[in-house]
Amino acid sequence: MPSTGGKALRQFDVLPNREGSIRFTPDGQGVAHAVTDEHGVGNIWGQPLGGDPAKALTDFKADKIFDSVWWRDGRKLAVSRGRTSRDVGLCGSTTRTGDCLGTLVTGAVARGGAKI
Repeated sequence: MPSTGGKALRQFDVLPNREGSIRFTPDGQGVAHAVTDEHGVGNIWGQPLGGDPAKALTDFKADKIFDSVWWRDGRKLAVSRGRTSRDVGLCGSTTRTGDCLGTLVTGAVARGGAKI
């Protein structure tokens, strides 16, 4: 859409599971964004503005993408990647200060991230 308002110049669907910011590619001919697959693996995908199908720009086999930025010359992409984890501990009993005397369960997280 022009900055002055009006009709959108081009509209297209982004891939499901898109995460983070959508950024223009260095050549200005597309946009790029992170997509996380069903196994939690993130890759950067590029969507050409001309209407061609989106394509993967990276081929990582593990980890999630937290952020990315293009190098000034447009030939490289810096990517921040890693894993997130959630551990939960369930105490059998506590001291007067609230310290746990014994852990019964660790790493238990219910569906949707609720602690159990």
